[in-house]
Amino acid sequence: MHWSSSGSFHGQRTTDHTNNNNLSENAHLSRSISPDKRHTILSHRRHIPADPFLDDESLSSVPSPSSPRQGRIFPVSGERRKLPLILMSFVILGMASIYISREAVINTAVQVHIMEQMQLRVGGKVRDTAKELYAMQREADALMKLIQPEEPSNGVANSVKSFRAMHDMKVLETKVTREKAQVSQLIQKIKSTSLIEVRKKYGHDPIKVGMELLFPDAADGPTHFIIELVPAELLPHTVLTFLDMVSSGLLNGCSFILNAQHAIKAAPIPYDGSSAIAKAEAFTKAGLDGVVFREYSHLYPHKKNTVGFAVDGSPAFYINTADNRDIHDDEPCFGVITSGFDTIKRLDAMPTRNNIWHM
Repeated sequence: MHWSSSGSFHGQRTTDHTNNNNLSENAHLSRSISPDKRHTILSHRRHIPADPFLDDESLSSVPSPSSPRQGRIFPVSGERRKLPLILMSFVILGMASIYISREAVINTAVQVHIMEQMQLRVGGKVRDTAKELYAMQREADALMKLIQPEEPSNGVANSVKSFRAMHDMKVLETKVTREKAQVSQLIQKIKSTSLIEVRKKYGHDPIKVGMELLFPDAADGPTHFIIELVPAELLPHTVLTFLDMVSSGLLNGCSFILNAQHAIKAAPIPYDGSSAIAKAEAFTKAGLDGVVFREYSHLYPHKKNTVGFAVDGSPAFYINTADNRDIHDDEPCFGVITSGFDTIKRLDAMPTRNNIWHM
């Protein structure tokens, strides 16, 4: 914001200049006219009626004998004395605004850090619960085999085993129901906190991510494409995971390694030949080694030129080069390529060996 001086100051300076000329003329007249006549002339000028057709500037230039010259300059001086106070007020307000903004930024950063830590804890709890559910599923399968024995000749023993197995199955079902309810609550908590983080860190929809590729042939050609992410309300955890991978720089230097089943897969394998283990550990250390659970929206199926996350427990993602709704039906589809289709075609046309690129 800027401020400028008022135009009235310029008008008053013009008035003062006119007063000086008029005062000089009056001083010249006072030397050639007697005091009595001079009094008559000045008195007559004092009662001259104002011409309604004169503009404001002309009226302001008419001198008033009853007002001394210093009185004409006094308002200007007063305005000048007010300027330091105005400047000081602006400075104080500016410093207060900076302080308030700084405190707001600090508070926001602290809240984001707390939410990130909470999300990591909740994500770990979801993984542990999922492992328990998997173990209980295996236990349930084993109990089902006991309920349906392979040797029907030993009827009494098999009946006892079946009775015990049915009792254990009831207990297991109760535990599974309780664990599933807990997992559902944790998932909803992750979704709500993820949406808040997306809004605070990356703003509102639409959110776009640009990617620049390095091709091994080093030939001239298209190298850039843009992904527009789905609305964060639909897949908040998935969108946040991908954006955090991008903003943290973890995807820099990764490679597209596989071209199969109309999908081009990117994985955390460095293209420069450096340690893939170190790269994977960097993802794990940041808590970005993959999505904690699957999110899917029927509004964004796996059509051509969409981007999805692999569900192999890794941070790998893939680009669909054809309609893959039947293959990746329930996997997170978190983005749509909106530009750079020639880059995707160039990538798809790169030669492979057994559908794998060799670097």
